[in-house]
Amino acid sequence: MNIKILKIIVIFFGILIIFGLIIISIGIYHKFSNLKKNNINSNTITLKKLKDYQIMDFYINNENIIVKYELENNSIIYIYDILTGKEIKKIELLK
Repeated sequence: MNIKILKIIVIFFGILIIFGLIIISIGIYHKFSNLKKNNINSNTITLKKLKDYQIMDFYINNENIIVKYELENNSIIYIYDILTGKEIKKIELLK
């Protein structure tokens, strides 16, 4: 095997290793920065109450908050994610 080809292959693999280490470092930095952001707001979750509806019941199941609202003949159940407070599902029950 020619020495020039061998040197080119070694230099190419060296560049790939350096590029891979840079990508891994950037990924670790982003993971740690997102971890800090998530921990700051983890103690408080704000949910909006539906206008004119009464809260009939709420409970926590696994990683979800389930809230039941009622107005006359209409019941609505909202399921929220406990970590983010975002609405996962809305269920309407008609009487």
